[in-house]
Amino acid sequence: MTSLLQELDIGQVSDWFEERPINKANRQKLAQMIRDRVLFAGIDWAKLPGSIEVGREVRMLDYACGPGFLSNIFGPYVSSIHAVDASSAMIERYRNNMNEFGPGREKVAAIVGNLLSEPPEPALLADEEYQNFDLITVGSALHHFPSAEDAVRLLGGRLKPGGVLFIQDLYSHLSSEAVQQSGQVKPPQYKEGDMKKHMEKAGLGDFKFEILQENLKIELPSEEVCQVQCFIARAARPFS
Repeated sequence: MTSLLQELDIGQVSDWFEERPINKANRQKLAQMIRDRVLFAGIDWAKLPGSIEVGREVRMLDYACGPGFLSNIFGPYVSSIHAVDASSAMIERYRNNMNEFGPGREKVAAIVGNLLSEPPEPALLADEEYQNFDLITVGSALHHFPSAEDAVRLLGGRLKPGGVLFIQDLYSHLSSEAVQQSGQVKPPQYKEGDMKKHMEKAGLGDFKFEILQENLKIELPSEEVCQVQCFIARAARPFS
């Protein structure tokens, strides 16, 4: 478990990051790029773009949810959201944003937990309520996990037949010569072959991958501004 100091640091860094003008503008750009590709996920949505209700039950799990970036994007099209994050600071911020998510506050639940430990923590994450999802999302978090392969396997196992695992993360990361010379470690970046291999090992199929072509700028706490390019990927659990 993280200490209170670490929790405060996570929350403070998140608040700083989210409110920096460069980061805020580019996060909005990223959100719009994903919204423009909402059909990429290949989900039979509960509500179609254009707010057309179809009466279908669509359950979403937002893992490593942070303050709710992907819940905000996909929330209008699903029936309910379960959100999980290892940080209590992030869950607090997620809960503060619940009214912005499509299903309505009463259809959204958020808890502190770790689905990648075996067994998962807390124990209630092993309950049926946290299985058989139509959509599981991971946004800008895969590169933080100890093993991307294990994460895809464990999360993919929580999909119902036909359910989709959707991942958004870094495709490329450009930084200045000064940062490169400082020895700062770049976060992992994933190519199409990497993601396809992880999805297939997890038993998932109908794989799709798209590079989001526009470079995004990110201001770091060091005040360095770097450029990143992101990707989206999806794969589905077979029906049989």
